[in-house]
Parts: sequence; structure tokens; C-alpha cells
Amino acid sequence: MYQSFGGATGIRTLTDRFYDLMELEPQYQALRQMHGEDMTLIREKLYEFFSGWLGGPQLFVEKYGHPQLRARHI
Repeated sequence: MYQSFGGATGIRTLTDRFYDLMELEPQYQALRQMHGEDMTLIREKLYEFFSGWLGGPQLFVEKYGHPQLRARHI
């Protein structure tokens, strides 16, 4: 799956576009306000998470450990 998204470059493009839209589109203002003023770190974390989730390098897990998404969202 990782390669079908274009590898590291494709995943970076996907995550950057997501956050670019969050900042540009008025309908995402409430979602944008949930994040801090500087979104550099959150952009990087999503990139790292998607990298591993889509079958590429486990960048997020290597830095932060397993994301335990189910527990975080309960």
C-alpha cells in the first residue's frame, strides 16, 4: 500500500494537503482550532503514522511507541 501512495513523497504530499486544507477551508475551522498555532509537529506525526500504517517504515512507532489508537479514542 505504501508504494501505491508514492512512498515517502506521496505520503508527505497527502499529509501536507490535509493540513493545508484544514488551514484554508472555512468549513474546517473548528477542526483547525483543536490544534495549536504551530502545526509543524502534528504534520510530522501524521506523516510518520501514515508511513507505518500504510506498510512503509515504522517511523511513528520508532519515535513514540505503538499509537494504541483504540485506547486513545475511547
